[in-house]
Amino acid sequence: MLASLALAAVLLTWFVLRERRHPHPVVDLRLFADRRFLWGTLIAVFVNFAVMGILFVVPQYLQAVLGNDAFGTGLRVLPLIGGLMAAAAASEPLVPRLGARTVVPVGLLVLGAGALLGATTGVTDGYGFTALWLGLTGLGFGLAVVPATSLVMSALPEDNTGSGTSLLETVQQLGGVLGVAGLGSLLSYGYLARLHTGRLPAPAADAARDSVSGADAVAARLHDTGLAVSAHESFVHGMNLVLTACGTIAVLGAVLAAAFLPGRAACSRGCSRTVARSAAQHAESVA
Repeated sequence: MLASLALAAVLLTWFVLRERRHPHPVVDLRLFADRRFLWGTLIAVFVNFAVMGILFVVPQYLQAVLGNDAFGTGLRVLPLIGGLMAAAAASEPLVPRLGARTVVPVGLLVLGAGALLGATTGVTDGYGFTALWLGLTGLGFGLAVVPATSLVMSALPEDNTGSGTSLLETVQQLGGVLGVAGLGSLLSYGYLARLHTGRLPAPAADAARDSVSGADAVAARLHDTGLAVSAHESFVHGMNLVLTACGTIAVLGAVLAAAFLPGRAACSRGCSRTVARSAAQHAESVA
């Protein structure tokens, strides 16, 4: 593993050096010299990291703990998309008036508040509480990522919009992948730390430790209600750890956005025109 990481670091360094010297680079690293592009992209990474982590755990919670099927789970995630679209409608007049440096930190704080509220979820809480904090999270998601993306788009030269947009999408996807990988590991840690399988046969214990759905299947087969209760409590504990981490990341992103994003004048009229398009793209990616 260490050899793979070392090789990846060498290849990445070689790629950066090559792109800086090439007259027609695949990735134009000079874009990062623009403060709008640099910090808009980094903030988008923070947001994607947190939101992809949330979207990793919430469907599992809705299915395994609350007992919804796949279609019902999809419907119950809609408050997040609704919040995103509401934020897009609010962003269009707010960004030109207040500037991204104000709107984005507020959005990140709302996102963090929604995630931290979700981190108080208990096993007996119903969907109503989940819909509340999902809607709040979606609202913060939209208020943060839509202006940040629009700011990045406004920084791109007309002859380089394709390359710049591709670079932004790649970096955002990287944030999402890191969110799922890192926060997925945190979910697994929280789940296994609370799950009680000591009295089970080894094959059944392995299946229960593999996932909450596996634990439910073992509990149904063995008629062990205690295992099902333990699995649900353990999963909610792991989910709350993930949501706490997502909320913390969002608050950290808000501090960085308030400190480093450019002021109101940096977001031109072209920035405001990209708000609706950015919102539609992010709603599609979430769906």
